Amino acid sequence: LAEWLRFFAAVEAPRRLPSADALYGEASALVGHPLPAVQTLALDVLARWGQPPLLKYRKQLGGLVDGKTFRETLALFDVDAQGSTLAADERSLLLPLLCRLLFARLTRRVGRGSSKSGMASTRATVFAFFGGFAPAELRPLLDLMLAPIAAAAPATLMPLAAAPSPRLEAAG
Repeated sequence: LAEWLRFFAAVEAPRRLPSADALYGEASALVGHPLPAVQTLALDVLARWGQPPLLKYRKQLGGLVDGKTFRETLALFDVDAQGSTLAADERSLLLPLLCRLLFARLTRRVGRGSSKSGMASTRATVFAFFGGFAPAELRPLLDLMLAPIAAAAPATLMPLAAAPSPRLEAAG
């Protein structure tokens, strides 16, 4: 996976590739990968598209991947819906990527005996950061959180019309 990402990060004009939209979608999804090295490479691939907001905040996004600079970078990343320095077009591109990056951080266990207090502290910091999002901007985060349920739902849930009525079965 890492070699493929390095290959695509070296492509000069990824928009001209036959499946450029699919590549962009996959790289965006891989920003939420549990391994920081894959996240960094996925950000490198996305940077090749040359989108100004992504290029402008590339260093900060990389700082969120790095465990040593995570808290400092998160504290300096201003996304507050009211007084943010992010323009609307920057928000629409960056906030879904931030959701993926931070969700991976929420679910990541580092080391064999990761302390619960360290994980709880990281989770509290990340959820406090999400407090700066507007309600509608939290949709990508909710989609990530509910993805396991959504994946299982079609196979396990019966449509309401096909479900047997408990009253009719009990009467018979």
